[in-house]
This record gives sequence, C-alpha cells and structure tokens, in this order.
Amino acid sequence: AGQYRLQANVFSQRLNIIAFDFLGHGISEKVESAEMYTADKHLETLKVIYNRYKTDVNYVAAHSYGNIHVMRLLAWLKTQNRLSEIQKVIFIASGADPPAMPSLALKMPSFLLEWLRPLARDASNAQLFSPKTSGELIQYENEITSGNPMYMIKQIGQDILRGAWTRGIEAAASVFNSPDDKATSLPDVLLLHGKLDKTVPIESMRKLVRTVLSRVTYRACEIEDAGHLVMLEASKTVNSTVVAFLYH
Repeated sequence: AGQYRLQANVFSQRLNIIAFDFLGHGISEKVESAEMYTADKHLETLKVIYNRYKTDVNYVAAHSYGNIHVMRLLAWLKTQNRLSEIQKVIFIASGADPPAMPSLALKMPSFLLEWLRPLARDASNAQLFSPKTSGELIQYENEITSGNPMYMIKQIGQDILRGAWTRGIEAAASVFNSPDDKATSLPDVLLLHGKLDKTVPIESMRKLVRTVLSRVTYRACEIEDAGHLVMLEASKTVNSTVVAFLYH
C-alpha cells in the first residue's frame, strides 16, 4: 500500500481511499504457510475487502501482479451480475505475458534465498527502476520491501510459473472480450506503464490492449524515463493522468 503514497496523499482529498497490504506484504502479518499466498487466497481476500468498502461509485487500481487479482475480481463480479458496481479501473504495469521467473532460484530453500537477497539487490533494482530514479527513492523502497519474506515471494513466483498470471489475463478477456459485452456495463480502463519497465516490458502492455482491451473504452499512457514502479518514479505525470481519466 505504501507504494501508492504519492497518489493517496493527493486523491484522499476527493475520494475515500482504501489501500491495503496483502498478507505477507508491507506491514501486514507474516504467516509462514505457503497456501496463504496463493493467487486464489489473494482473490478471496480482495473479495472480502471489496465487499466491505464498496460504495455506489467505485474505482479500482492495481499494480503488476495485483492487476491479475483485480482482473479475476472483475470476472467474479460479472458472474454475479455486479460488474456495473465498478465504473473505472486503472492497471499499472500490467501486461499480457507473465514476467520472467527465476525458476532455479524458486527451487531453493527460503532460508537460502534470504541469505542471497542482499547479493541480488543491485540486479533487482536495475530490473525495477529507471536509471534516472533517485537513489533516495530506491533506498526507501528497498527498506520497505526487505520486510517481505522470501517464503512469500517464492510462493508467488511459483504460482506465476503454474499459470496464475495467465489465468488472470483469461479472466480479463472473459470480462472485456466476451460475446455479450454489449449487454454488459463495462468499466473504463486506464493503463499506466513506464517505457523503461524491464519486469513487465511495454510491449506486453501493448499486447494486452490488442488482445483483451481493443473492444472497450480505454486509455494507455506510456511514461518516459520510468520503470516498473511508475507511480513512484513519475508520480506527477501519473497523478495528472489519473485526474484526467477520473474527472474529464
């Protein structure tokens, strides 16, 4: 949730913001149980939170792997004839293809991955951030994410290898691309993507537009000099784009 702090500080003046950390992330509880971090468990959590806080007007935003859970939430709402509850969706760093997973590392014991984590920090930062991102921002994010346990990260990586990302994209297609789309009230979509994103390359987002979103009302914003954490690296551009999407 802290990764949205530069948006929450702005939009909380107009909207009731609900930002949360999934189990194992950020300041949430850490439970050393692999089944608590599956895509299905995340979806169940998201359903509970959505049902608890939804109002008459609902906008939903997600980043990276979180987009997959939102796509599945939308598909679930459609089966319940409740899709019209959500008016607008913002997908940040989303793509049709799953990010490359280090399959060898995901076979290692979690304690070894924790030991190796500091050694992989520079490579991880180069993957996540634009070369122009400030060192202060990168250090702050490293301090926050260092609390995310490797047994949780390992489970998510294994889930992606087993097809969790692909199932999310299929869920999105069932919402936005199904034959009865015209009979369904679909949310408008905004895609925000850093042009220098190495985790989910920009072409993957463009493929998502071509294959899933071409039949719905969408806007795609490709942001210069930003990587995977575009909402932090280019917060002013992101915020102004979101304002235009929500209110104009």
